[in-house]
Amino acid sequence: MKLRKNALLVCAMGSLVAAPVISVVINQPTANAVQTQLQPMMSLGASLNAQQAEQTKALLGANQVAVAKTLYIDGPTINRYLNDGSNASTGVFSSALIQPLPAGSGVQVQVVTPQNILLVKPTTYQNAAITSGAKDVLIKIATVTPVTGEGALTGVYALLEQAGVKVDKQAILVAEKEIKIVEEAKKSTEITENQINKLIAEVKTEVTNLVSSGNAVDGNEVVKKVLANNPSIKLPQSTFEVLKKLALDYARTEVAKHTDTVKQIEKSIDLSEKYPYAVDLKQFGDNINFVPKSGNGHPADINVSMTDSKLSYNRGESVAPFKMENIKTQTIDVLNADGTSRPVKVNTVLRVANFEKGGENLAGDIYVYVNLDNQLALATPDYTGGTAAYQEYIVGQLPAPAAPAETTEMDTQAAETTQAEETTEAATQAEETTEAATEAEETTEAMTAAPETTAEEKIDAPYAVDMNLVHDQAFFKLEGMNIPKEIEFYKGISTMIMNNYYGGKFEGNTKVKTIPTKEIRVFSADTKDVRTVSVNTMIEIEPKDGGVEKLTMYLFVNKDNKVSLATPNFAGNVTDDQKDVMLEYIQAD
Repeated sequence: MKLRKNALLVCAMGSLVAAPVISVVINQPTANAVQTQLQPMMSLGASLNAQQAEQTKALLGANQVAVAKTLYIDGPTINRYLNDGSNASTGVFSSALIQPLPAGSGVQVQVVTPQNILLVKPTTYQNAAITSGAKDVLIKIATVTPVTGEGALTGVYALLEQAGVKVDKQAILVAEKEIKIVEEAKKSTEITENQINKLIAEVKTEVTNLVSSGNAVDGNEVVKKVLANNPSIKLPQSTFEVLKKLALDYARTEVAKHTDTVKQIEKSIDLSEKYPYAVDLKQFGDNINFVPKSGNGHPADINVSMTDSKLSYNRGESVAPFKMENIKTQTIDVLNADGTSRPVKVNTVLRVANFEKGGENLAGDIYVYVNLDNQLALATPDYTGGTAAYQEYIVGQLPAPAAPAETTEMDTQAAETTQAEETTEAATQAEETTEAATEAEETTEAMTAAPETTAEEKIDAPYAVDMNLVHDQAFFKLEGMNIPKEIEFYKGISTMIMNNYYGGKFEGNTKVKTIPTKEIRVFSADTKDVRTVSVNTMIEIEPKDGGVEKLTMYLFVNKDNKVSLATPNFAGNVTDDQKDVMLEYIQAD
């Protein structure tokens, strides 16, 4: 995921470059926190095209932000300060709006597009932003294409330095470490993200109290004290050691010298250990849409409006108010895509009140959690009554329907009947047209024939794939010998990646085109039988390393209503009469 690894909070806080817009700590021995007047500002990833930029502005609610208050962040800017290898080809897509909050509000973070933030959650950004010296601000983050969210916060300091503001270099290292500690702790232990963020916040609080009062900091004693206050949290020695080192590193930052930092932490970070699996939906924007993770379900979607505390089902067919609250930890059974179920611990519930509209067979509270794939998720009752387990919904939008590239026998018969009716009607119209033409000819013999004009040709594309059906980070899979097992297609940055491509790695730039209807043959992904499909969507791939070999692939919707990718036969083990037959990869859910 290096393509977009460091792009997120560089843009999220990159707006600060145009003018100092947060509480900035000057890196001098006698420095005090300097609060400057904050103006709403926006940063945009430099890799966004015009359409994506407008979409991002809309997501952030930033259409009224002046051009003079907008910054564009690119890869070379990141690399100049972080030395992380970012360059002109690095995709930078994530963007942000930064707004002032009343004094004492703390640092608040809203990730408006949680489905595109693959690793780091709002509370982690919040914690790290406080380390940076941010005060009483709302940071709204949005990205139109998937990014991991790691490591980008440090770019804030580099951008501030560009604006002529001296920043605390030590804070750059500490903020970056905080994000990495959270991710590593989640991988290696049973600790939740809320719990590790809680420990980090309490470590910083303890250190700030010591430093601001002129006392020495013993990292070992600090972490032991914090853990003593949290007896339910068990840490391996490795995590204990990194927290101890973090305490010492944080003690050397400028923000650790000011007692006001403690107030920011208390206002911004929920220190309660009662709800380790709690999710604050307000951190994910004002309006969040969910769809069934399995691809099928009832209702087809659920929209959560945080502005008026209402749930909307099936594109508004049913509407009900809700109340979000945290409860004691419960374990519920959630259905997997294969029909099995798994236990999920939850603390956050949406209490659904009486429906204002519709609501037949949609009663029941809904739970909020972060699933095993690190996705924001809802668990709803099985409204069909088929099982006691809960259905899983994840952030997403309902796609527009696409015309299937393949038809069943019944579809074919129906089409033939319709075509026959249309042919008869057309024949009748043709007779009438001929008669009219004859009459017209008799009255226009003396007229000079006008020159023929041709309108611009318009491609008829009944089998074109709606690109909303293709995930922003799409994985097409196929099992076989001597072929890539998985093809990664990053729609937002027009990039395709294949491993085991003739023994090596392939990375190319993609261009999606609509072409006149074409028939191709493919080896079916499930049966390996050869079948013919009609296509209108073509992908041209040009190697990024300057190689001469260009690839052509096709997208189509198969009989299972899933998106298929037709590729060249990388294995090549076919007879002469099958050299044109392509492989069929299926998009993973």
